[in-house]
Amino acid sequence: MPKAILLDLDDTILSYESVADVSWRVVCNEVAKEIAPVTKEDLVSALKANATWFWSDPLRHKVGRMDLLASRKTIVDMTLTALGVSHPSLAEWIAVRFEEERTQAIDLLPGAVETIEFWRKAGIKLALLTNGAGISQRAKIDRFSLSSHFDLILIESEFGVGKPEEKIYQHALNVLDVSAVDAWMIGDNAEWEVVAPQRMGIKGIWVNGKNASWPEAFAIKPYRIIRSLSDLLQFETMIDDT
Repeated sequence: MPKAILLDLDDTILSYESVADVSWRVVCNEVAKEIAPVTKEDLVSALKANATWFWSDPLRHKVGRMDLLASRKTIVDMTLTALGVSHPSLAEWIAVRFEEERTQAIDLLPGAVETIEFWRKAGIKLALLTNGAGISQRAKIDRFSLSSHFDLILIESEFGVGKPEEKIYQHALNVLDVSAVDAWMIGDNAEWEVVAPQRMGIKGIWVNGKNASWPEAFAIKPYRIIRSLSDLLQFETMIDDT
């Protein structure tokens, strides 16, 4: 059993990417008349493709996640322009509505809190490490009353650096007073939650909710691969084997 567990927030404890598709579809349906003759299906496809492109660049991701609304507006604006939709205020309206719809749709992933509480009762020290802006991340943490479950919460904009910078993992280890070999890092991002921490000796557990293949670009392999946090309660060897 580890002495400490470092946990990601989005798509590890809370649904996030998984609700994006539905949110785009809801909003695009609402603007179907304004975008004609472009269909809402074409708009959804183009928005998703441009969002994937936008967030695929590490530097653009690092800057963009600090102001999600501005980033969404950029994605929507470039999409509407490419589709030939001329409507001065529509990009901002879609971006705002998407954020509203997605925020409302975010929820706790099944079994996540129960699993965290199991570890807490077992005496394992817990830290939450999440990238992004403090305002948006704190809002989610407060909304679902997550603070009381953790000994430490580190948010990128508040701490000054985020994952995959070594400094944030090391600070968590220092505060929790544990060594890297006695800690797990759990999350859905292959680089942030597996590759970077395992270079330091932390065991990285990949939350593979999409049932995807491990990225070939990374030679480092996860210590464990799970579909959800609650999987770790179903396999006793995962709890006992450190």
